[in-house]
Amino acid sequence: DGNCLMHAASLAIWGLHDRELYLRRAVHTALKRDPFGRLRERWRRYRELADAAAHVQLDKSQWEREWREHVLDLSSERARPGGGLRYDSLDEFHVFVLAQVLRRPIIVYADETLPSAHGGQ
Repeated sequence: DGNCLMHAASLAIWGLHDRELYLRRAVHTALKRDPFGRLRERWRRYRELADAAAHVQLDKSQWEREWREHVLDLSSERARPGGGLRYDSLDEFHVFVLAQVLRRPIIVYADETLPSAHGGQ
């Protein structure tokens, strides 16, 4: 449903799925409130390093749009229209923020290759 990160964290900690979106809401709130802008600055430094490796440079308006669309909007609890995933999938920065909210480390295990929708690689 697009909330698998929050379900997994909730199951690991409390043994329950996060069907009420408590963790997703907490991550979104932490990102929106960020009183000293530390989370935003950390995200930007991480992205600058990744972008430099790919020889990409963003201007101020592009940074603002990226923060709004790919960080804040993805973490919101609004459902997506249509079929497929109900919520937008979260990325590695949301894992970092969730760890800050929970005040616990999060270890992510993943395959090196992602399977396609048809079962191939």
